[in-house]
Amino acid sequence: MRDARDDDFLDWMRARGVTRDDARCAVRGDGDRGRFVECARATLAVGTTLATIPKSACLTTATSALGAIEGARGSGVVGLCVAVAHERSLGAKSTFAAYLKTLPAREALPSTFAADDEARRALRGTTVEGMLGADERAIADDYHAFAREMKERFARRGVKMPTLEEFRDAATLVASRAFFVDDALGQGLVPFADLFNHKGGSDGAHFNVVGCDDADADALTLVTCRTAKRGEELFNSFGDDHDNTVLLYKYGFVERDNRVATSSFGFGLLRDAGDISFESVHSWMTESYDGVDELEVDANGAMSRPLLALLRIASFEFLRDVDSGDDESHSDDVDYDTSIGVLLERTMAGDESEAEILASVDDYVVLALFRGRFNAYLDTKDEDRCDDDVSSLLRDVAREIKRCADLANDASGVRQQFGSGISGVAAAYHVRADELGLLMKAIIRAFDFGDDEETNEDVPDTKKPKLVEVVPAYAPTIYIKPKE
Repeated sequence: MRDARDDDFLDWMRARGVTRDDARCAVRGDGDRGRFVECARATLAVGTTLATIPKSACLTTATSALGAIEGARGSGVVGLCVAVAHERSLGAKSTFAAYLKTLPAREALPSTFAADDEARRALRGTTVEGMLGADERAIADDYHAFAREMKERFARRGVKMPTLEEFRDAATLVASRAFFVDDALGQGLVPFADLFNHKGGSDGAHFNVVGCDDADADALTLVTCRTAKRGEELFNSFGDDHDNTVLLYKYGFVERDNRVATSSFGFGLLRDAGDISFESVHSWMTESYDGVDELEVDANGAMSRPLLALLRIASFEFLRDVDSGDDESHSDDVDYDTSIGVLLERTMAGDESEAEILASVDDYVVLALFRGRFNAYLDTKDEDRCDDDVSSLLRDVAREIKRCADLANDASGVRQQFGSGISGVAAAYHVRADELGLLMKAIIRAFDFGDDEETNEDVPDTKKPKLVEVVPAYAPTIYIKPKE
């Protein structure tokens, strides 16, 4: 059944100057998948214009009702979230009312999962769960900072500052839908363009966009970059570098043919083991050096340089404690601080292979790190049943991978589909199983390099890299690629 909101939205687009050809691309939708766009009645050749969207029809800080307030324009992603929340509060009085009615109250992202929801429980211990904690703090901090700066200006205009909850809801829309409009307008919600689902890879996006690299251009134009047959769904691409962790975290779905590229030991997922305090070692590392916070394993199970440095320093401390009989008098020894500093710099320099570094690390420390990371996925009651040897750990990980894969398949009957992806519980278990697979690769790699040593691909030289300033974790990463 056709939704009346769709008719209102199509009428609104026409009134705002959005042009598209129904014979080329049609908006479709059903109860399970929501709205999407498909090739309508003819084959589309490369270079075909799908739609032209005036920039004035895009919801940005400048085009919103807040645009006239000093400081609102150019306030970046935070300002856009406030603008979206404010426009929604205006209801039918908003210039964007017909468009906003087609959007959900909030996107079904992991940040919106209830604590007792099965999908949220499935994310226990995953990188996604770790990112959510940092995200919650970032959203609250950004909101309160913006409110302190703008509240009086809003009050003078008779504008009510959105609540934190309204801001959070708007942030889910911005994170999953916003596009880069141009250098002058920044990020914005782009009607019609945000209906295209994502597909990665060389056969991903069906179109490029003309106009986002030119602030003087009045409109964005969607132009096909590959052919499409009648009835074929038309896709956008959010970026080929988006693994399933990013897709689930920012957009609420994963792709079946995609993967998890890395598994993190950071974001509070690091666990101490007995006398080994991995957390205190990492705290010392981050306080003393730049660029040592990426504790992760990659798709091949290879450990990042900071993670190798963490192991090396933890092993040094562990063996030193064993040799000294737990005498902590060395803690004030200047030579001690110098020694671990040298270990960190040697590891980060990249001159030694992963195998050479691990050969200098006590096996007990390596096992403790991996066991602690695996325990982060488990309930406390399950941790107590774990044995401390490599074979047992591998069996435990393998069992958990199979359990997650089975649960992901069991959820297939109720999962929503997004283009070529899946969402909800199935997506959460999919990511969990993938991450555990990387953990298993890392364990096998660390304890049995064997004949594979010559093929190890080490991380490129990252000696004392500087951290770069990044946008908030919840900020959009959809950047429309200009036509080349």
